[in-house]
Amino acid sequence: MRYARYRKNVVVVAAAGNSGTGNLGYPAAYPSVVSVAATDYNKTLAWYSQYGQGLDISAPGGDTSADINRDGFVDGILQQTIFENNPRRQGYFYFQGTSMAAPHVSGVAALVRSSGRRKASTIIGAIQSSATDLGAPGYDTRYGHGLVNAYMATRYRRLVTPRILRPRKNATLKGGRVTIIKWHRRRAKKLQYHIYYSKNALATGTFVDSYEKGRLSSAYTRSGNKLWKLTSAQSVLGTHSTKAGNIRNSQITQMSIKKLFKSSATITFYYYVSSEQGYDFFDFYVDDSRKIHASGNTGWKTASIPVSKGEHTLLWSYSKDYSVKAGADTVYIDNLRMPNISRAKWRNVLSTTRVGARYYRWKVPRGKTTTGQVRVRPYNGSYGNWDYSPGTFKVN
Repeated sequence: MRYARYRKNVVVVAAAGNSGTGNLGYPAAYPSVVSVAATDYNKTLAWYSQYGQGLDISAPGGDTSADINRDGFVDGILQQTIFENNPRRQGYFYFQGTSMAAPHVSGVAALVRSSGRRKASTIIGAIQSSATDLGAPGYDTRYGHGLVNAYMATRYRRLVTPRILRPRKNATLKGGRVTIIKWHRRRAKKLQYHIYYSKNALATGTFVDSYEKGRLSSAYTRSGNKLWKLTSAQSVLGTHSTKAGNIRNSQITQMSIKKLFKSSATITFYYYVSSEQGYDFFDFYVDDSRKIHASGNTGWKTASIPVSKGEHTLLWSYSKDYSVKAGADTVYIDNLRMPNISRAKWRNVLSTTRVGARYYRWKVPRGKTTTGQVRVRPYNGSYGNWDYSPGTFKVN
């Protein structure tokens, strides 16, 4: 597999397996192989699909036990093949499995290769980076990089983060006048760019959520088979906490939030796990790095997680195995605190520049400030990471 991938630039694609477990089968588990999980009609992980660490991508695998779209046919993947007991005859049949999902990815790899890309790493990068995100934001072990997207993969350009050159640190700009926002493309010649401006870039504060407001803040992203919600069943402070979605066997529920930390900080929250010991798990991640892995009946515990300066994504996840139900079968979170959070208010300057742009002629808004800043991120159908202008500038 390594020889094919790294010596001959062959993209090797393999099915993750159909046992419904949280580990990949072989050869999909090899790092040099593109591993593929299966999704059903609702674009959720198929009940039979294996998943786990190292999963690359997801694709339609079907479910022959359902007809969710009510078209009179099972929701399998229709394919042409030989009759099981008569190889002289061919026909069309519905099947399900990660073996149905993997050929979708092989086909997309062929399309990307036909568009002129020859390196296996480039082809695989295009497939992963252009996928439609499913489950937790960004990469996760249930869907990998997301659902394969043929159209976006063939159009993909690597989302290289630009480096802003102007406005310079401590520059003085005149409100109402035109100035130049300029950035270094860093060899990315076919991207567009998205630009924001803030008048109070240095504003900071503490994000606190005691979950007593009657609804979850829109700052959270909820995903999985069932969504997290507020509950009065358990709490540390006040009368409410937030509770993992009421999932069934072999399902997952996740909640995440992304924040920009202006300096290093320590995140704190309370958590309470009540589950089947060793089989159903609560996991907490910071930027895909697992910080808490808990099971059984913990009672209320305090989490204290240090983070560095910069933007971070926090993810709370609860997953179940395929058999036993024990305890309250959930996890509760209460009293989340995140200090040193950016309170800057950002205004959209331009949604997308022309392709390959290196600068933008910007009419500076009127209104004095000593803490102005702009940020720019690349775009090619999806957005990349922000780069911030070097320091703040004045507007008068």
